[in-house]
Amino acid sequence: MKRFLILFVLLSHLIHADFAYDLTQEIGKSQDNWVFSPLSISSCLAMVQLGARGVTADEMRAVLRLSPAAAPLQHTPLSSKDFTLNIAQGMWVREGFSILPSYVEALQEEYAAAVECVPFTAETATKINDWIAQKTNQKIQHLLSPALFTNASRMILANALYFSGKWRSPFSVHNTYSAPFYPSPNQPAHVPFMHQKGFLPYFENDQCKAVALPLLTETDSSLAPVCLLILPHEFDSNPLGSRLISQILEEMSPSRIALTVPKFRVEQQLELADLLQALGMKQVFTPSADLSGIDGLSALYLSDVIHKSFLSFSESGVEAAAATAAVISATSGWMPIPHSPFVIDRPFYFVLAERTTKTILFIGHIQNPCD
Repeated sequence: MKRFLILFVLLSHLIHADFAYDLTQEIGKSQDNWVFSPLSISSCLAMVQLGARGVTADEMRAVLRLSPAAAPLQHTPLSSKDFTLNIAQGMWVREGFSILPSYVEALQEEYAAAVECVPFTAETATKINDWIAQKTNQKIQHLLSPALFTNASRMILANALYFSGKWRSPFSVHNTYSAPFYPSPNQPAHVPFMHQKGFLPYFENDQCKAVALPLLTETDSSLAPVCLLILPHEFDSNPLGSRLISQILEEMSPSRIALTVPKFRVEQQLELADLLQALGMKQVFTPSADLSGIDGLSALYLSDVIHKSFLSFSESGVEAAAATAAVISATSGWMPIPHSPFVIDRPFYFVLAERTTKTILFIGHIQNPCD
């Protein structure tokens, strides 16, 4: 089995597709296995953008591909068979630092953000990390280092996201076996593979083929989570484009599939400042930043953006979590019918998304499931 990509999508309009694609181009330059949540990152940075003005705001909107705000994605399970999707926002402001009431109101109205004034100490890092861990079912731990709380730090904006769902058609653990996966053409690694046969949504074009694994939902749910497994035809090619995921979701149709895919778990922490600047979000990271919509002055800039993701892909389903934190600092411190085989035994991509809204929750790449 060779390289593949897995995307978890919550299906509807693909709000974060372009931003997700742009980030994959940057992250894929230096990473083999990778995973991140476009929804978590864009939600956190959109809270910063609420206070940006002028060129700073223009650059942020252009990179994030911001569109009119959609209804917040949330889903509380209605039964043990239903999926869970929790998203939370928070802001922690340094005691003694004044921010505009209009900014606080916008955060609470548009993002239901919890707002708190706290002393900026090592204990505060623990406090925020504990909040993130609680919101992500303990999957995201120690996102913030106490070293981020410098004399210049003024506020922390954070997003936390947690998803858990069971496959509509689970894999039998009795069909899981060890077989070679090919991170590179001549260097196999033995990994646990899962296997199932059935009718699954399928797509193929001249660049790749893809299959979708739907997750269980209650019949009255407006959200339809699905996991896309995308296998490029060429070993080292990256078929992802700003339209590919939408095309797959729109054009895939049920087909008899014999699916073989590795069981895996992937975690990653990313420092996003350099990546975002490479995409064109430059001014907000400099003393020239205009974040006057936050405090009424032009004396703040974005000093750090940290993101951490986790995703577990197993026989029963998928569990995923992510958190993103933005640090704002003062500028003074800056058979009859055969099943078609779909064997993922080489590097691949994955997407976790919501099918109705086409919102990308997580996107990643597995070079070697053993790592």
